[in-house]
Amino acid sequence: MPGNTQEITTPNSSVRTRDASRSGSHDFSPSRQRFALATLPDFLQSGWLLSLNSSQILVGWGEWQESSHSLSTENQKKSNGRSESASDFVQSAGPSLPAESMSDFKGLAESKYKGKCSIYAPDFYLKNPKPWRHTRHFDVISFNQFAALVLAFVADDVNGEVETQKIENTGAELNSKLNGKTLFQSGFESQFESASDKKRLDADLPLREALRALNRFQWQEPDFSQFDRQWISIQKGFSERGLKKAVPVVFGKAQAKMDVVRRLKTLLSLLGGTEPAHRNLYLYGMWGEKEGVSYGMVGATPEILFTQRNPEELETVALAGTRGKSNIENPAASLLADPKERYEHQLVLDDVQEVLGRMGMVSTGETKTVELPTLYHLKTSVRARLNKTFDFSDCVRLLHPTPALGLAPRAMGFSEMYLWEPTDERHRYGAPFGVELELPDGQKIRHCVVAIRNIQWQGNEVYLGSGCGVVPDSVLQREWRELQLKRESVKRILDV
Repeated sequence: MPGNTQEITTPNSSVRTRDASRSGSHDFSPSRQRFALATLPDFLQSGWLLSLNSSQILVGWGEWQESSHSLSTENQKKSNGRSESASDFVQSAGPSLPAESMSDFKGLAESKYKGKCSIYAPDFYLKNPKPWRHTRHFDVISFNQFAALVLAFVADDVNGEVETQKIENTGAELNSKLNGKTLFQSGFESQFESASDKKRLDADLPLREALRALNRFQWQEPDFSQFDRQWISIQKGFSERGLKKAVPVVFGKAQAKMDVVRRLKTLLSLLGGTEPAHRNLYLYGMWGEKEGVSYGMVGATPEILFTQRNPEELETVALAGTRGKSNIENPAASLLADPKERYEHQLVLDDVQEVLGRMGMVSTGETKTVELPTLYHLKTSVRARLNKTFDFSDCVRLLHPTPALGLAPRAMGFSEMYLWEPTDERHRYGAPFGVELELPDGQKIRHCVVAIRNIQWQGNEVYLGSGCGVVPDSVLQREWRELQLKRESVKRILDV
């Protein structure tokens, strides 16, 4: 958590009384398994998710392992008997999923793909020596099917209005799991061992009633004086050190328990957004427990760091420039016409183009506004036709952090950021969060988002971060207001 660099792994989801997390050598090989209603208790206790796009989602559950490298890299090293560099890493040849299927990841969920799956979840400053994680099971399913399973697990009438979609075997599985049963009879009894927990959540209370009983957190908002000190240091960077843009981050805090019921409610809130604005967000998160202490992160980000569907191309975006959905007429058009926001966006775009230019031939799309539930952003798509093969870590080192989360010029590095924010304050806020999938034929699919618009937690401490782009023409109070708008957006989307 902010101010805490301790790495947490998770226990076997079926056993709370011992730490079953592992590191180092891989004691199991993650396997693709059908995600079903019976899987949800394990998933909510120890799991992860990541949207590939608005229609496909990856989910994982079960025992965690952590490693310094992905499963596919480990296997490549074993087969070669030597260590590899990015320059000599060559992907396996052979048949692959059709290109038209991979253009939107559609082929993954529909196929019987049984490859390997590794999660990349470092801290923002990339200090964790073992950033790769693997769960025992994972699946690739459609977003609609995932949402239907979660809703069916709660019941077919979560709020008196939602009607569960028809899915295979829903009736039989739902009846056996929830019909007339209580919260504790639904597979969660091991999560509530203390008297206070049982008092807070009556053992006879149905699951959906328990969800309704959960209130939003009481947030302690960030300290303006801390932000003011950051602001002063950044202004000195502009005048004395050649800084062009900086992104300070502040955190709201709450004392709350992110137990499995709260996680389920947050998940329901994420899945409940049906308007177009929600379709511009990537859902992501990971959670578990170690030595009786819950930890995790969950969010919905509008920003990808990179996506690679084949070894020849890499896609990313420049995302910077913000406007709240205020009472002004046509806020999207206002954002496009705002000189300060366009300048901030251009700094990010120029940096991304420069980095990708070292990787291959670059093509850039038109700058547009992207709508989110409470905000608009400026967004430009950028693509590179790669001149050689890059591994996942190469892409991260080259692209992270973009000036959208770090600073410009990029060459000033983390040492400049340490002048205006505490070391390790961000933990995983703004960090890369991604997945590497290796198909049986050796084809690799990489998808990495930027972990913003989230909450993080450890024990009973919950943190909600927000950042803003500061340039020489920025106004202190306006940026402070933007930070608040972004946190309010997260509270609404996650129902916290």
